[in-house]
Amino acid sequence: MVILSQYDDPEYAVALLAEARPGYGYLLKDHIAEGNQLIEAIRTVATGGTRAGPSIVEAWFGPSRPAVS
Repeated sequence: MVILSQYDDPEYAVALLAEARPGYGYLLKDHIAEGNQLIEAIRTVATGGTRAGPSIVEAWFGPSRPAVS
């Protein structure tokens, strides 16, 4: 299942994806016109993967930190 939403609600998406089995996606409608995001999400989900938009990934994993050498 790929969910297309107009609301940038990371908390909802993170809760959904955390509880979901493989094969779920959550994308913002505003961003699916950019490139082939929707097609790629459908392919990923169809093969059991999970796909989320960048704001959802950031909310899930937190802000990225530079690597410490």
